[in-house]
Amino acid sequence: MYFPRLYPDELLYSGIARCRVHLGISNHKTLLHMAFGDSKVAAITDLPTHLAALANNTGLDTANVIMHHTLFPLYAPFIPAKRRNDLFQAMLASDRSTIGLAGSSAALVKWPDWLRYCPVCFEEMAARFGETYWRRSWQIKGVDACPEHGCQLLNSPIPFRRAQRHEFHPASPLFLPCDSRTSPASEEAIRLAKTATQLLALEEAQSPGYGRWTNLYRYLATECGARRGRQVRAEVIWEKILESHCRN
Repeated sequence: MYFPRLYPDELLYSGIARCRVHLGISNHKTLLHMAFGDSKVAAITDLPTHLAALANNTGLDTANVIMHHTLFPLYAPFIPAKRRNDLFQAMLASDRSTIGLAGSSAALVKWPDWLRYCPVCFEEMAARFGETYWRRSWQIKGVDACPEHGCQLLNSPIPFRRAQRHEFHPASPLFLPCDSRTSPASEEAIRLAKTATQLLALEEAQSPGYGRWTNLYRYLATECGARRGRQVRAEVIWEKILESHCRN
């Protein structure tokens, strides 16, 4: 079946939503049946499943989709190799869940309530491509700035976790507020956004393992004076985080 070419850094969710618009399909489940052969596929933003079935019907390369059009590369370096492979296989399968495999459900930093966008990117997309799309780098936990334009991301009216589990909603320039002025993000927010984008660009995304990550964290704790013998003084690290984020 027809499927649009995915744009740079575009979420697969976004590509599926654009496909529905391009084909003029009003019923979401009709599209799901055409694309996946299953009208009950959930519209998952970050770590979608049923990708092998989608590839069979559209010709998409599953490895390319997972590495460049989902948030898989954001988690892969931080989980053991076996769980990384389990997560990869779960995204291909039609009978497995990705919830819990990435470890994100237990994180203190929660997912945004709404899909977010950069108004400057939207304007550039509309001029270059004639349409807008959802970028991966806008939907990362704790990231509130556009890594390219340094402005604050805006909330769209589309929930990140949808009440309508099977609906794919495209990005739209109609989301832009009447006042198109942007708000600059802080230097810390921009730096965090750029660093997160570097993670998304990793090709191999192999994990060094918990042991090496632990050694790195201990080294960083030592560098900032937050070690007492073999113990890490979490309160010192927390004070430094607060100090950094309270700057104007």
